[in-house]
Amino acid sequence: ALTAIDEFLARSPDAKILRLKVELLMSQKRPTEALEAVDDLLQLSPNDPAALLLKGRIIRTLGDDPERSVELFERAVKIDPQCKKGFLMLSDLWLSLNSFDNALKAAEEALKLDPYITGALVNKGQALLRLNRYQDAIESFNQANDLEPNNIRMLTGRGECLRSLFRFEEALTNLRKAWKLAERDDLSNGGKISVNEKIMILHNKALSLLMLSRIDEASEIAEKGDKLSPHNSRILADLAAICRFKGKYHHAMDYVEKSLKYDLDKENDMAWVLKAFLQIDVTEYRNALKSIDEAISISNKHRGSLIGKDFLFTVKGWITLLLGPKNCLKAKKFFETAIDINPENPNPMALFGHAQTLRMLNDKNSAENEYKKIIESFKKLEKIKMNAAILSF
Repeated sequence: ALTAIDEFLARSPDAKILRLKVELLMSQKRPTEALEAVDDLLQLSPNDPAALLLKGRIIRTLGDDPERSVELFERAVKIDPQCKKGFLMLSDLWLSLNSFDNALKAAEEALKLDPYITGALVNKGQALLRLNRYQDAIESFNQANDLEPNNIRMLTGRGECLRSLFRFEEALTNLRKAWKLAERDDLSNGGKISVNEKIMILHNKALSLLMLSRIDEASEIAEKGDKLSPHNSRILADLAAICRFKGKYHHAMDYVEKSLKYDLDKENDMAWVLKAFLQIDVTEYRNALKSIDEAISISNKHRGSLIGKDFLFTVKGWITLLLGPKNCLKAKKFFETAIDINPENPNPMALFGHAQTLRMLNDKNSAENEYKKIIESFKKLEKIKMNAAILSF
């Protein structure tokens, strides 16, 4: 087919035939040749949005220059503001670059053009999830579910949101379904679901089971993830958490160090938090504070990383208190930062820490009001959620 196309193009350059050549080369996994062909296409049609999207897609496949892909996608949608495919591709790309505000904006632009694009709804949910807007994310995932109930990315994302909201049984329902579909995908479609997507399913399953104190089941899931992707940083962190719950602190620290070693993208804040907890276990409070600062640094660079920033500042506040009463004012500021991050649904342990610092500073009236907020906060939680909130400390 390619020989026939080349013979035709030698006689008469044609944009449609060039586009066909590009698609054929991509289907044969020959992106470098496809890039040359798409450049020929753009010489014929320099402002063709479809050709610009095609070139951006090829450059993204090559992995050389994601910023160039962004530039091409943005140029395409500027030329054709009705190009919903362009906004969807732009949203996908922004998600991969951890630029979640931009991913959300692009997904919403696609949905303005067509509110029934499952991919855009899933991308919107993923962006909201990474921005810690869990309830909004669930609403977007639910809309995607109405259109495509077997979408694995939707089920995984919704499961992670539910886990983050302490709704562990609901999370597991979504994640079990996602895993069954992923296993079926291996058998029927030659494995279109990536290893990373499968790891995210297993990672969230392991954490949900762990927070339900179903340690053996969590361990089985994490070990399955370790077999699927040896040296995966997230799974190693899960194994560390499981070992800590079992009281195997030396094994836990070994797993944490391995997790950090294989965290090539430097985005696993969970591993640093676990390291901090293990350091607290042996009263190494100053080292624990350094570990939490590493986690916060990662969270600042990768918005929407594994752990919410309100949780990180809550932990930092408690470690600061463990360093002694003289650090009370510093700890108070960290608890206030944690509360300000999520004022509508503040972390109960941040409220509790803040109340403790107010009491220590003899501000009894403010402390009493804060304790009332804590009681109201815990009243909203079911028993299992309260246990999980306390267990995490």
